Amino acid sequence: MDTLAEMGSLVKLIGVGGPRSAAISNLAKTIGCHPEDDFRKLQVDHPATYVLLATWRSVSEEDIQMALAAGSVVVALEPPLTAEFTSAVERSSGVYAGTPSSPAKNRSITAVQTHDLATTAVGQLVTIPCFVQSPGWRSAAEPVDLIGPPNLIRFTSHGSLGDGSLFSRLFDAWSVVLLLHELPESIGASLSGPLVQVSDELRNLSGHLVAHARLSNQAAALVMVSDCCAPHYRALHVIADQGQWFVDDLGYQLHDKDGNLLDQSRPRKTKACFTDLIV
Repeated sequence: MDTLAEMGSLVKLIGVGGPRSAAISNLAKTIGCHPEDDFRKLQVDHPATYVLLATWRSVSEEDIQMALAAGSVVVALEPPLTAEFTSAVERSSGVYAGTPSSPAKNRSITAVQTHDLATTAVGQLVTIPCFVQSPGWRSAAEPVDLIGPPNLIRFTSHGSLGDGSLFSRLFDAWSVVLLLHELPESIGASLSGPLVQVSDELRNLSGHLVAHARLSNQAAALVMVSDCCAPHYRALHVIADQGQWFVDDLGYQLHDKDGNLLDQSRPRKTKACFTDLIV
């Protein structure tokens, strides 16, 4: 509701669906429609330009393919179900924007796949809020060209339980790391927090997670994520031979190896709200 309230007249809510719950029923009642627990029926009865997918519960890969084939832009708060599904979407006319699919050495640091929605016959699947679509990241102008390949990559992402799952933050973090470097040679990770027993399902994880990756060329990456630490915060710090750069959701700074400021983008805001980033 916070997202819809923020967008105001920019969008019109025409249907609500999801697993049967009081929250879904109350939202549907607020906008004056009948809640639907069948995703396909919801699409048929209420074809939409945009589908905001807040959960993957009771939603199959076939359901999403149907929405994409109808031309809808599926905006997901959680990453896709499987890597195979992501690849299938990328091979179709639709585009999945949210994780890299080509080797890091062949990618532009600021490049994100997009299509002109007005002329695209098949829809898109987009995971939000994606760090590489944040104002801070988009303001950075090819910093690797100035300071060289990363020696150390550190990505931090945390927020409350209502600001994205631990899995979504971990997925976002590794997507950023893999934009800057090849796949790690090895990874060690630790999880702490409220869980009495750790689930084998990534989507069911919660708490504080730290992962250390050994990269080629004696480089390293450190990823720290949590879904139990408010307020929302995401930041990337990269150290290279010729300098370092720092990016958060709102701003960017680039320094040379002596610490001199080379470039920066100062944000108008001092705090990034999770809802604002979704919008």
